[in-house]
This record gives sequence, C-alpha cells and structure tokens, in this order.
Amino acid sequence: MRRLVGRAVEKARLWRWQRDPFRSLALRRWFRERYRVDVGLYSYGCFDPWRMPGPLVIGRYCSIA
Repeated sequence: MRRLVGRAVEKARLWRWQRDPFRSLALRRWFRERYRVDVGLYSYGCFDPWRMPGPLVIGRYCSIA
C-alpha cells in the first residue's frame, strides 16, 4: 500500500513539473538523480527515460524530436 501511495505522489509531482519543462529546475534535478540524465535549461523533448537512457548529458537549448 505504501508503495502505491509513493508512486501516486511521484506521478503528481512529475505532472506538475512537466507543465513548464523549459525552466523547471526540480524536474531536471529529479531526472539527474533518478535516471542519470543531466538536462540543460530550455531543452525539451528529452524527459523520457525510455528514449534517453542514462548516463547522458544534454546541453542548453536542445530540441529532441
């Protein structure tokens, strides 16, 4: 039960952070700690752990299609 609640809280946080993926520092910190993907500011399209397996560094102003 505790695992289910923790997963729901994590999904809610991720949803809130992904509303502004260009400037969200919390989303970048979470992705760096969880998936070892370091994303620079103003980059988008790279917050998908299946397409972007870590360790990986993505610079600023990158657009991933």
